Amino acid sequence: MIKLTKLTLLNDYNKFVSKAQYLAKKNDLKGALTFIDASIRIAYNFNFIYTDDRLESLLKFVAEQKLDKCNFIPVSNRYVFYDYFGNTKVLTQQYIRALMSWNVEFLYILENGSESDNSEIIDEIRACSKAKIVILTGADPFDKMRQAQAVIADFKPSKAFLHLAPWDLVGVCLWNTLPQVVRFLINLTDHAFWVGTSCTDFVLEFRTYGFNLSKDARKIPEKKLLLQPYYPIQNDVAFNGFPVDLKDKIVGFSGSSFYKIYGRQGKFLNLIKSILLENENFVFLLAGWGIDSPIKKFINDNGFQERFILLGERKDIDQVFKRIDIFINTYPFIGGLMTQLAVKNNKAIASYTSKDLTFNFIEDFLTIDRKKAGSIKDETSFLLEMNNLIRDINYRNKNIQLYSGSIPSVQDFNDTLWMNCNISYDNNVNNVPSIEINYEAILGLYLEVENDFLKIYQKLKLVNLKFLYFRYFPISAIRSIFLVLLLDFKTVKRNFKDLIKKLI
Repeated sequence: MIKLTKLTLLNDYNKFVSKAQYLAKKNDLKGALTFIDASIRIAYNFNFIYTDDRLESLLKFVAEQKLDKCNFIPVSNRYVFYDYFGNTKVLTQQYIRALMSWNVEFLYILENGSESDNSEIIDEIRACSKAKIVILTGADPFDKMRQAQAVIADFKPSKAFLHLAPWDLVGVCLWNTLPQVVRFLINLTDHAFWVGTSCTDFVLEFRTYGFNLSKDARKIPEKKLLLQPYYPIQNDVAFNGFPVDLKDKIVGFSGSSFYKIYGRQGKFLNLIKSILLENENFVFLLAGWGIDSPIKKFINDNGFQERFILLGERKDIDQVFKRIDIFINTYPFIGGLMTQLAVKNNKAIASYTSKDLTFNFIEDFLTIDRKKAGSIKDETSFLLEMNNLIRDINYRNKNIQLYSGSIPSVQDFNDTLWMNCNISYDNNVNNVPSIEINYEAILGLYLEVENDFLKIYQKLKLVNLKFLYFRYFPISAIRSIFLVLLLDFKTVKRNFKDLIKKLI
C-alpha cells in the first residue's frame, strides 16, 4: 500500500483550495464550498497547518455574495449561543448554564439537528424563561445562513459565543456579516486545524497548549486570546452494566475516540499488555468509538478476551467511572475531558506521554502541584506507578488526594467567563507561559496513525468531494477508488486467511 506523505497532503490540499478559489470566481459558490469543506477535512485530520487565510477570505467572499448586510443596533447584555453540535459531548452545557446563572436574555441557535435528537439540551434551555430557541432547518447552507441572520437581526444581541465545528462553513459565513456583535469563538479543538479566525473578535482557549498554538501557528494576536478552562458535566444516565464480572478485580479504565491510542508503534496497547501480564487481578476497560479492528486483533492475539474489555460508546460514562479504580489516560493523544471526569469521580489517575508531545500533558488541564503529579514521561516509571496503584489501596488514595480540587468549579467557570466577556482588546493582558510545540512530531504521528492503522485518506476525499472529484480531477478520483478497493481486498484476503487458520 502506498504510504501517505506530507508532500501528498500538501499537493492535494493546495489543489483543492485552488479549485475552490476558481469556482468562487466563476460564481459556483456551492461547488466552492464543497472544495473548501474537503480542504478543511484534510487539514483537520492531519494537522500540517492550523489556519489558512485563503479559506477565510473565500468564506468572507461567499458571505458577501449570498447574504445582505445586517444592520441593527445591539442591545446591551443580550447574548447568542450559536451551536453546531447540540449534544452533551462538547461544551454546550457549560456555556448555556453560565448564561442562565447571569440571568441575561440569550438566543440559542442550533445549526444541525432536531428537537427530538437534541432533547436533553433543548429541554434544559426551554426551562429558562429568558432563553429563546431557534433550530435551523433545510439542507441548503445558504438558506441556513439567511434563517440565522434574520433571527439574530431581530434579537439584536451585543455578544455571541460561537461553538463551531472546525468545518462549520455556515457559521463562519454567517458571523462574518455581523461585526457589530462581539464574537467569542470557543476553541473546542485547540490541537487541530479549523476555520473561523475571520469572524471572531476573541478566542476562548481552555489550556496553555491551545493558547500557544493559536498565537504561534494561527498568528492570532495575543490580545484576542482569553484563557477559559472548563469543567466536566456529569450525567445521571442509568448504569448499562459490564459484559464481565469484575468482583474482586482492580479495574483500570480509559475512553476516547479509538484513533487516540494508535501511533508510536502501538505503545499504549503494549503498556496495557505489560500491566496485565504483571498483575493477574487487573482488568482493563476501554470505552469509545471509531475504527476498532486493531484493538480487537490485539485482544485476540494476546488472549485477553476476559481481561481487556472493549465497551464501545457509553452514555453512562459517570456510572462507569463510579465502578473503576484507576483511570489511565490515552496515548499518544490525551483525553482532557475524561481526565477531568476522573477527578470529579475521585479516581486515581495515571498518565504516560513522551516529552515531544506537549499537547498530551495532563498538567495543562488541571491545577496541580507539578512536582508531585502530572504526566509521566518515562515508560519504566509509568509501569512502576501502575503497579503501585494496582497493588496498594493507600497509594491509590494518596493519588486521589493529589488531584482533588484540580478542576474549576461551576462558579469559577462562570466568573471567569463573565470577566472574559467584559474585557476590552486594549486591556487584555495575559500571563500565559510559552511552551515549545514540535509540529513535525505531531504531523509524523498523524501520518503514522493513517499509514499503519486507519487508512482513511482516500475515502476522505471520495466521501467529501463526491462527483466533483471525478468532474475536476478524474485521474486522481479513479486512483483513489483503486486504492480503496485494493485496501478492502487486502482486508478481505487477510480475514479469509485468519479464518482458514482457525478452521485448520
